[in-house]
Amino acid sequence: MFADGFAKMDSDSDTDSNYGRNRRDQFSSFKNATIYLIDGSSSMFVEKPLPEESDSAFDVALKCSLKSLKSMIFGSPRDLFSVIIYGLSPERTPTMGKMSQYEGVHILTELSRPDLAAISGIENLLRDSLPKGIKVSSKDSSNSSSKLAEGFWLCSKLLDSAGKNVNSTVLLFTADSEPQMTREERKQAELRASDLMDAGTRIEVVGLSQQFDFLPFYKDLVVLPGEEESENLWKPPTVKGKLDTLLNQVVTLSRSRRPRAKINFQIGENFQIAVGIYALVRGAYLPKKVKLDRRTNEVLETVTTKYTMGENLEDITAEELGRSDIIKYQEFGGARIRLRVDEHRHLRRLGDPGLFLLGFKPKDMIKRHWFHRPCDFIYPEENIVKGSRSFFVALLERLQVQNKVAICRMIANSNSVPSLVALIPQEEVIDESGSQDVPPGFHVFYLPFADDVRDLNIEELTGDNPAKASDEEVIVAKKIIRKLEQKGGYKPELFQNPVLRKMWINIESMALDKDPEDFFDSTVVPPEIIDQRIGPLVEELSSLVTGKVGKRSFADGEEEQGSFKHESKKKMKLEGMANIENMILEGHAPKLTVAQLKEFLALNNAKIPSKAKKSDLIDLAMKAVGLSD
Repeated sequence: MFADGFAKMDSDSDTDSNYGRNRRDQFSSFKNATIYLIDGSSSMFVEKPLPEESDSAFDVALKCSLKSLKSMIFGSPRDLFSVIIYGLSPERTPTMGKMSQYEGVHILTELSRPDLAAISGIENLLRDSLPKGIKVSSKDSSNSSSKLAEGFWLCSKLLDSAGKNVNSTVLLFTADSEPQMTREERKQAELRASDLMDAGTRIEVVGLSQQFDFLPFYKDLVVLPGEEESENLWKPPTVKGKLDTLLNQVVTLSRSRRPRAKINFQIGENFQIAVGIYALVRGAYLPKKVKLDRRTNEVLETVTTKYTMGENLEDITAEELGRSDIIKYQEFGGARIRLRVDEHRHLRRLGDPGLFLLGFKPKDMIKRHWFHRPCDFIYPEENIVKGSRSFFVALLERLQVQNKVAICRMIANSNSVPSLVALIPQEEVIDESGSQDVPPGFHVFYLPFADDVRDLNIEELTGDNPAKASDEEVIVAKKIIRKLEQKGGYKPELFQNPVLRKMWINIESMALDKDPEDFFDSTVVPPEIIDQRIGPLVEELSSLVTGKVGKRSFADGEEEQGSFKHESKKKMKLEGMANIENMILEGHAPKLTVAQLKEFLALNNAKIPSKAKKSDLIDLAMKAVGLSD
């Protein structure tokens, strides 16, 4: 806090410049609630959904719930989680959890935050499922499938108790495409599912059978009216791949799909649609450290109090400042321009939130080096403005055909500053298993303003004689690139953050009192593989660049190269210093960088003052070569 009780303007935490970590807490007042509703009928214990696995469909459903539960603990510990089994006969009762008030519906874990007891319980159930955990009998209750309505009703009751600001999802696991129900029972199930969706709950179906067909029964159950004619009708995850693939698909389904904001997309003066802004990429950080009282182990709360102070640090009064007592200022020509908080906010607001179409440009106009913040993703909001989806799809298809982008002005919310953005079309991509790999929509690419662009003087960095590679060196370098090229491009799902992964592996092992899993760093390639692929090419390129023939081995480290590498570096350094000296003698010293001048002076044993400016370094360099006294 400054002497007059002012806060400087650029310390405002509401600006978009604090984009990284603040974005993670943007929905801190919201939480997700995910309920795993698992079918407990005989088909789930008989069906083997994965060809390469011996697990039953019921075990696969439990493994999916366990995977999601661990994912929540790592990424969103405030969220709520529950596992419910419906359609159970008395002979098939889990030893874990409790029976609900509805017949045939068992609550495996209550709707609560993920904890160690739930993880241990599901792991034990998987480990001892036969015969201790679940007693499987050849007998089957004739009305086990009819319990789906009771399962949905219990989900509604649990979600009602979760409170406000909850984004809820029900994941239904079943191996039965067409449950045996009477007309009345089916009507009850559809009614309970409709009640859930009307309350804002998203229902997803995971079919655990090779022949599972979503359309006969579940299409009418979980597809909202008006969505039947959509060409992009959602399809449930398939089980044609491996278990890990299915587990990852289910974890993705359990994650929230809430938009960062919902805004109008203004196409013309009298025409607009509604779109939601989503974040497809969000930085994952280490969890915040929590301070505890070492005596009682209680969480400590930090309280910040502001006081007025004078020019001296000791001159602090006892007067405490409230939020209304603080105003902000901006320095201009040595003067402090004082502004109240409301005045400052008014200055930053240059329009209402929305996306405003300005025109179209060729797609190749977008340059990679313009990237300066993560892209967003927009998708139509049909429930806000009817017809949004139809226009959105038409615009997406035409821009893809014409290979163009839409240039827009965007204000995401009332606290955001205007941004120029390019809407880059993306078509849907389906993977080998039939699941959606890339969603259709527009990437929101943030364009830089004139104030954001920095000029780079290449001549100042390279000098008058920049180094150039020969044609032969370029050919060898291209071969190295082709040898190390990743097939299929970069796929983020193949690379886990090694710091986060190692930390969570060790924390999980300590919390569950078990041996830690083997840690594998996917960002490190074994040197032997690099040697096998490009070893001879690296030796060839090294001999072309340095003029020396020496064995270059990634696997054997630096010792094998010995004095050859040291000698080459020393020779290159001396040649570089000779070029710098020639530049100084020719009067081109101002073109040298500060680092080059300091390195030249250090080699000439010149004493460099601690606060020397570039002009001082140039004078010292000229003295070193004898151009001045």
